[in-house]
Amino acid sequence: MPRDLLEAASVDGAGPVRGFSDVTVPVLKPILLVLTSLSIIWDFGVFTQPFLLLQSRPNTDYYLMSIYLFEKSIGIHEYGLGSAIAIVMVLIMLVLSFFYVRQMVRLGDVR
Repeated sequence: MPRDLLEAASVDGAGPVRGFSDVTVPVLKPILLVLTSLSIIWDFGVFTQPFLLLQSRPNTDYYLMSIYLFEKSIGIHEYGLGSAIAIVMVLIMLVLSFFYVRQMVRLGDVR
């Protein structure tokens, strides 16, 4: 965060709250959007760690989509429901990936 922007805002009469909301947040917003979308995308792929931490007996209070998919398809042999859940996961990932790529293209255009 360049100090010049905060100094210019303070010269224009902005206080700390106004400087944060009008200067700092807009500068950090693209970075936070990229990090948030990447975190969500990576979290969809997590299966092993929570499954092993729950000792292969997942509690329904702690279901992730991947554990729910495993329980429904492999655990109780409802392969159709498991494939439907997998397709929904893929569609959600496509939407999230679209927003991530769009944000990366916007960041590339700015620089």
